[in-house]
Amino acid sequence: MKKSKVGKQSCDYCGSTNNALKACSRCELVNYCSKECQTSHWKSGHKKTCILVNERRVINNQILNDSSAAVHQQDRKKSEPSSDNNNIVCVICLDSINDDNNAYTLPCEHTFHTSCIQGLRAHAGLSQVCPLCRTDLPPGPEEAYMKACCLLKKSFNHSNSAEIQGMDVEIINLLNSSADEGFMFAQFKLGIMYFHGRGVKQNYVKAREWYLK
Repeated sequence: MKKSKVGKQSCDYCGSTNNALKACSRCELVNYCSKECQTSHWKSGHKKTCILVNERRVINNQILNDSSAAVHQQDRKKSEPSSDNNNIVCVICLDSINDDNNAYTLPCEHTFHTSCIQGLRAHAGLSQVCPLCRTDLPPGPEEAYMKACCLLKKSFNHSNSAEIQGMDVEIINLLNSSADEGFMFAQFKLGIMYFHGRGVKQNYVKAREWYLK
């Protein structure tokens, strides 16, 4: 183990703050108070997510290099009115995006496979940014859904219509982000929002579509 370079004050396995922390010499992302904690954490799952520092750099550089041509293609697509994804290439896996149901467009308007974005989020050692423009990724589907639910609950205690309207816009954006990644609870909640016209124009057809996702 190496001496910890970060300001974290607790062991990643036992939470102890009694001993001087040392970082995992392989990934340098987690810290331990003892060799025993490092061994136990490795066996309990860290082995699957531990990526060498140099390997992380190679992966990030490869993503940037492979995306150099695709970024121009996607930027051109942003200015076109068509919603057809057949000619868009996902720069994470380098396969074409030919199914709208598996296409996920980030707030920066770059499009990838939903499964590829989910895979990117699953690797804590990789930068959580858009591979094309380096904009921070939005929250994952579960986190976005929970934020939407908390905002919805909070809005019930507000009497200011302008504040409620602002909350509703954020709630819909969070639910859309979560639903687009296939999170069924967000899809169902969107159906409810469309059914009651909360934050969106009331639309029974769209409500039914989200209910049946």
